Amino acid sequence: MAGISYRGKRLCVLWMGLMVFGCFSLTTAAMKSAGNATVTSTTVSTPTTTTADLPESWQEFCTTSEAFVSWNFSTLSPDEVSGITQISCRLQEGDHLMFTAFRNWTLTLRGRSKMAIKVVCDENFSSAFHVPWPMKVRNLVYLEVRNCLLLDYYSEYFDQSITTIPDQLRVLDLKNCVIQTTLEEIFYRIRNLQNSSRDVECGPLSLEMFAFSNIEFFIEISDYDMYDQLDSYSEILWKKYRKLNHQCDFQELRYLDESYFQSMSGRHIFSIQAKSFYPKLEFYNLSHVDFDGIPILLREWRRSMDKMAYLDLSHNSISEIDLTDSGFAEDGIGIINLQFNKIRQLRKSDLDTLRRMKSATIDIRNNLINCSCEMLQDFHEFLKAPDLGRYEYLRDLRCGWPEKYSGKRVSDLTEMQAQCTEGLFALTGVLGSLVLILAIIVILLWRFRREVVILVYTRLNILLPCQAEDNLGNKDFDAFISYSSKDDDWVLETLVKKLENQEDGWSGFKLCVHHRDFEIGAAIADNVVRSVESSRHTVMVLSRNFVESEWCIYEFRTAMQQSLIERRKHLILVILEDVPKSELDPDLRKCLETFTYIQAGETLFWDKLRYTLSVRSKQRSTRRSSSSSSKPSETEILKSSTNNNIV
Repeated sequence: MAGISYRGKRLCVLWMGLMVFGCFSLTTAAMKSAGNATVTSTTVSTPTTTTADLPESWQEFCTTSEAFVSWNFSTLSPDEVSGITQISCRLQEGDHLMFTAFRNWTLTLRGRSKMAIKVVCDENFSSAFHVPWPMKVRNLVYLEVRNCLLLDYYSEYFDQSITTIPDQLRVLDLKNCVIQTTLEEIFYRIRNLQNSSRDVECGPLSLEMFAFSNIEFFIEISDYDMYDQLDSYSEILWKKYRKLNHQCDFQELRYLDESYFQSMSGRHIFSIQAKSFYPKLEFYNLSHVDFDGIPILLREWRRSMDKMAYLDLSHNSISEIDLTDSGFAEDGIGIINLQFNKIRQLRKSDLDTLRRMKSATIDIRNNLINCSCEMLQDFHEFLKAPDLGRYEYLRDLRCGWPEKYSGKRVSDLTEMQAQCTEGLFALTGVLGSLVLILAIIVILLWRFRREVVILVYTRLNILLPCQAEDNLGNKDFDAFISYSSKDDDWVLETLVKKLENQEDGWSGFKLCVHHRDFEIGAAIADNVVRSVESSRHTVMVLSRNFVESEWCIYEFRTAMQQSLIERRKHLILVILEDVPKSELDPDLRKCLETFTYIQAGETLFWDKLRYTLSVRSKQRSTRRSSSSSSKPSETEILKSSTNNNIV
């Protein structure tokens, strides 16, 4: 199985009998560079080639020769190998080669010797090899394909006639190819998976070597509604696959190469071990597959593949040596290649794993190590072992960190050097961080010092020592509200109600309001003067209506006069709406330029207003209630009012 990732969608498609689940990048361009793992295939002697003994459609691209072909892991006898006919094909841009034409041609032959086919295409995928899985042809023992666009790959998926062709293929080597299919074809296969034969699921069970490396899928999408269903169909396919009863018994498979599959999923390894048997598998290449850890089913070495001699997990992102020894065949000849991964730490548990593995050597060269104090202590202790033997190479491991020792051999770095370096780096880092954090805190406190003072008082009821007192509690009212009657809605329903009500831990302020607290029958001017004098503050609600009212301007001037008498900022300005300066009374304009005011609706509006209206005393730092007041002497009033500021 191979999972396809395209714009966030994932789909599993059945590409071979191994039922390998992986995750591949769907592209519309050519593939990446070729993988490193190759199968040895040599030709000793090259007789004259000919094109006559081939299908007519193949004669333009291919030649034959009675060459001596051999490959590693082969169980063919020398007589069988010497009788193999090699067919070499070279496809240029625009060329198409039909595999079925070759198969039909072989049906007309009698007593034909075994054949080996090698097809090489131009590297830009402009030539195509039409080759349906599972690539069955009578007497074909070797098939190698390079750099080709593979078409009709799934065309025989449900063709039962191919089951009559015996499995004879010994080597199947596909590298650097693009398999082209359609979304409709994928969905058809998913819906009918239960009707597939074992030949299609497993592929050639006669294989001795199988390489499916650096393969990508190109899917033509014509129906985007169907494309949107890919996620759900991927799960459906996986569930159907798990219910299939076919078992794939690869009695002769010794070499398996699935390198250069990006982001291969865990389902791949499950399918390899749960649905198939590999009693003779010796070489398994999983390099360049983007593993970030050793798959669970591969962590117990040789448990399901007891003949394994070489497991290649190099060039991945594995960070831990998470392996155990099954205890089978403790011959010490196995190799687990973990080179070029992300193994940064060599913990004691990792070194213990190296020591316990009796049937294989774990190769972690070319991993840059973080040379920490703890690691070096355990590492040097490990190197002192008298039977180091196969792990002598560890002496040449290099440090990647700290930067000062980058590139140096771990074994050359003493514990004392690393400890000092690490301690210095750690201490410098901690102190630097603390200084930076402290500097940021100081800057923020200084920048927002007034807001901090206000919040500490209004939220925590704490009066900071640096703040001036305001204990003028000998007034009848906390504040006289000066406003235009046209602003009644906001003043009475919002401002007055909010300040007088008991909420958020506040017992409420005692306010003087025109319609409620003016003395009936007295002159308005006298009421204004009396209200200002009997209030600790005058809250002036500035709006366009306010500046257009003569009585509001009179109240403003009275409050200003009271500020001069008390030698404190008696007046509190609340800006309900912005008014152009050109429309303001000269004294009012000067006041706005001199006094700090509060903008209605700003973030800390209520905190600032409550803070300004509160009775603040270091002897009694409490929130003023409407029923309590203290009466300090006139001297104390003048003293406290001298340094008191509004917000």
